[in-house]
Amino acid sequence: MKFLKLFLILFIFPLISLASEEPNQMETEIDSVILYLNGAEINRSGEVALKKGRNEIIISRLSTRLDPSSIKAKVGKGVDLLSISSQVTYDGADNPDQNVQSLKDSIELFNQGLTLLQNDKNAYQEEKNMILSNKAIGGANTGVPFEDLKATADFYRTRIKEINDLMTETDIKIKKQHKLLNQLKNNQRALLKKINEEFYEVKMVLKASSPKKTKIQLKYLVSNAVWLPLYNIRAKDIDQPVKLEYRAQVYNDTGVDWKDVHLTLSTADPTRDASKPVMETWELNYTTPYNIGAGRFNTYQYNQSVQKRDKKNKEIYKQEFNEITPAPAPPPSAPPPPVPVPDPINEITVSELSAEFEIEELYDIPADATPYTIDVTEYELPATYQHYTIPKVDKGVFLLAQISGWEDLNLIDGEAGVYYKDTYLGSSRIDVGGVYDTLDLSLGRDPKVVVTRRKLKDKSGKKFLGSNVRETYIYEIAIKNNRKLPISVEIVDQVPLSKEKEIVVDVNNISGAVKDELSGKLTWNFDLKPNEKKTLLIDFVVKYPKGKTVFIKSKRQKISTPRYF
Repeated sequence: MKFLKLFLILFIFPLISLASEEPNQMETEIDSVILYLNGAEINRSGEVALKKGRNEIIISRLSTRLDPSSIKAKVGKGVDLLSISSQVTYDGADNPDQNVQSLKDSIELFNQGLTLLQNDKNAYQEEKNMILSNKAIGGANTGVPFEDLKATADFYRTRIKEINDLMTETDIKIKKQHKLLNQLKNNQRALLKKINEEFYEVKMVLKASSPKKTKIQLKYLVSNAVWLPLYNIRAKDIDQPVKLEYRAQVYNDTGVDWKDVHLTLSTADPTRDASKPVMETWELNYTTPYNIGAGRFNTYQYNQSVQKRDKKNKEIYKQEFNEITPAPAPPPSAPPPPVPVPDPINEITVSELSAEFEIEELYDIPADATPYTIDVTEYELPATYQHYTIPKVDKGVFLLAQISGWEDLNLIDGEAGVYYKDTYLGSSRIDVGGVYDTLDLSLGRDPKVVVTRRKLKDKSGKKFLGSNVRETYIYEIAIKNNRKLPISVEIVDQVPLSKEKEIVVDVNNISGAVKDELSGKLTWNFDLKPNEKKTLLIDFVVKYPKGKTVFIKSKRQKISTPRYF
């Protein structure tokens, strides 16, 4: 018998106690969030009291966007982490069945109370209607004694007032009852949502060397959280540096609000694995910063911004200039090629070395799938300003800011608002993909620099010499700097090219321009002092056989500029 009692004490009773032991629900809060371009790392912590020996801890109400394989935990000294696991659960309320039934009973009682109050109000209204419908006293030919009339009037006045007061009191009670009933219904909806809500919970088994309180830190990756860069580019004047305001749009759709958290924005890839890297072949090819289509620009891409023009690459207008060709044949009847559909996936170019931006202020980012804008940092960058114009295409002179040193700023592709002298000019785009030393941004038209281009008709014309036709074209370009500061100017024009042996183009005068023999492009670069004016001439002659028709076509193109409208 003694042996049986000892067996029960040593073996059976501990097992019963262990089976009835409930896991310890632990409360944690999000301390910080590292937000990536394609996800976020959540860092949360809390304190829990442990007994000596084995403890089972549950951390609940975690995002369903959690990646279970990314969960990591850190515990205090004297505590061993024996195991960690996660699972999806739905029951987010204590005693859900009992609470739901209590709310249901309360709502039913309030509805009954509202019915009784409404019955009282209806009774008062019926009494009032009855009194008012029987207010005539005496007959048509019979008078009423004064005493009876006074008594009747006093009765009507007193009773009607009592009824009105009672109806007013009942309306107030009904209004309060409705307000309380709506609160109960809201609580019921919230409880049902909480009960049916899906979320993750993490279970940990800890072993403590002694009873103690310990801090537990938990980190994991979640999806449906991103950040995207936004920029403001501000220039005060052509002798001032450019201010680059770096901002970010933060998006949280994880199902869990971030309250008073430290935010860090990172360009790293949280999905990278621990496998050793593999080096791919490094290939180079010829590229240009713009798409050049079949004889015309991809104007949408080009108009976004004037991006990082490589000064050595002077053929970006190669197929844009006039060409002298014989009369074109009728267009073929074949249908045009299909327009390619752009890839809907948004790809962003980032630096090979990832960068992090720690945000000093604490932010609340609700999980409402709404983008919130936060300030990241500001840079003041030295800039070289240049005026750029193609007067044949557009009579405006565009101010370009050439920014150097941008490679060290850890920028990534993003939209940019452009401001000049505190005036918003439009939306541009910063594109960091490329190997260019400077970032060129258009600041719009400069009204203080004026350019004109006109044909000198008295010196131009057509002549017939024997079996040939000789056409002379002379153009004058004049530009004036009305600013109080000197400026640097680049002017672009062209002379035609011939694609036929019988058509000859003789260029007589281009006022010292640099000519591209492959495209006919003419480029002038020079400085203008304040109020200085400079005049350039383009003089060329076209010869072709008499009886042939030659079209001197002018292919229009759009100048690079931010979106103004």
